[in-house]
Amino acid sequence: MGGRFRAGAWLAFAVGILILGIELAGFFRDLNTTASSASSGDIAYHVQVFQNFLRGKPFQMTILREGYGRGSHPPPYVNAAVIHTNFTPFLFVPLYRLFPGINGLYALVIGLNLLSVSLFGWFFLKRHAREDALSRFLVFLAVVFGAHFFRIASYQCHMLLFGTPFALIAHAALVRRNRRVFYPAIAALCLVSEDAAMFVMSYAGWIFAFEPDARREALGALTLGAAILALSVLVLMPAARSGMACESSSYWAWALATRTPVAAAVLRAWVDLWPALVFLFVLVAVAAGADFDARTTPLKMVGLVFLAPLSHWMIAFLTYGEHHLMPIFWAMIIALATMLALPPSARLRQPAWKALLAGLAVLFVV
Repeated sequence: MGGRFRAGAWLAFAVGILILGIELAGFFRDLNTTASSASSGDIAYHVQVFQNFLRGKPFQMTILREGYGRGSHPPPYVNAAVIHTNFTPFLFVPLYRLFPGINGLYALVIGLNLLSVSLFGWFFLKRHAREDALSRFLVFLAVVFGAHFFRIASYQCHMLLFGTPFALIAHAALVRRNRRVFYPAIAALCLVSEDAAMFVMSYAGWIFAFEPDARREALGALTLGAAILALSVLVLMPAARSGMACESSSYWAWALATRTPVAAAVLRAWVDLWPALVFLFVLVAVAAGADFDARTTPLKMVGLVFLAPLSHWMIAFLTYGEHHLMPIFWAMIIALATMLALPPSARLRQPAWKALLAGLAVLFVV
């Protein structure tokens, strides 16, 4: 690639770093004030579970969430499986122990996600890009840092966010057909939460459809995901809730109860999906400039973005996005790295394609 591309890559990287730096500074400045929505809500549950782990009460939560543990004599602690089944996230307790508390947990989750994505992008592009891996990596980081990834990676420290390194390691192992790494990474991802196990099942469907020589891995991942999901929702969660007066609700149940118009509900869902839609605009621009081959086709990338995280496209639409967008970002990050590794298309020299890319860039900035 020419010097103009390298200069543009460095410029884009500088803009991405600037956006990320502003977001980080503003986030941690406001975190311990009433101006921050990140200091209340679900974060209280996640901090207390990690704190209880340090105090010798693993997988226990102090009664906090409404609808759990009600009665004449509620227990002071209850198993966290009344809400979710989480195992792998507690591997990071030793790091949390260094800076316990809300600030430390946010720093851990955000740092883990940014580091995981950066390392994945570098090693993937270094191995698969035919030329100028550094410039492609800079573009990769510029997109990830500038496309609202921080907003999702910092959302209330949800346990699902701990799945990023395992999802990216699993895909890197799949590309290399390294089963000794693929299966442990998939198992670790499933044990992040039952939500992650759902992602693994739809991701296995994408592997089966678009990686014919990896269908054994697809069936293995599907089996692991289904088994751990069934264990969570049919055994562990009912056992933890046994004897409790539990209340549950869904987004649509709430919408019906409050008589929210369906059109308004759908509009709000799509507004909350905006971070993922912005990333999609960028992927279209990258796809327009990529020279696809028989192994990496446009249809395969579309499947990766929509089929692999299909479970969470549906969940995100029903629950206002939030942390449920993270598996969608995993798929889009993988698609971005895959397409950046391809050689540039000759179409980029045509004025029509330049106008298309310019329009998409403006939309991304807006």
